[in-house]
Amino acid sequence: MHDHPISQTWLDRWFKIVLVFKGIDGALELIGGLALLLVPSASLHAWIITIGQNDLVVDHDWLTHAVTSLGHSFTPGIQMYTAAYLLLHGVIKVGLVIALLSRKYALYPAAIVVLILFMLYQIYRIFTEGHWVFDGLLTVIDGLVVWLTIIEYRRHQAKVELPTS
Repeated sequence: MHDHPISQTWLDRWFKIVLVFKGIDGALELIGGLALLLVPSASLHAWIITIGQNDLVVDHDWLTHAVTSLGHSFTPGIQMYTAAYLLLHGVIKVGLVIALLSRKYALYPAAIVVLILFMLYQIYRIFTEGHWVFDGLLTVIDGLVVWLTIIEYRRHQAKVELPTS
């Protein structure tokens, strides 16, 4: 199989762009997880309730209700679970991005498996919790990363398997 140089350049560019977005997603999860660990539960609870009850929310119908409900149900246990979840996801995503951008080809198959597991979990959340916009977007991005990683890995394998003369 011969790859056209333009298609290689295009794929390389998209691979890097998608990985940067994935890295930003992971970094934001790390920041969010750290914030949840550092902010006292009482302060976070009061802040959420304030947002829900003040004019900080433009649409006072469904969004106000959602934010206020979140504030009332956001316990210290949920806060710690969410912090751990975000930190774990963030560390894994940033690690995957670093490995993929560093061309650590031995890690590509593991990265593909981890990303597919993320996708399966996100699809589960779409159907069970209705988080179709956010998780749908993340699933599409993960699918793109998986597809581009497979292409990149196959290209690398093809180069390795070429006999040297």
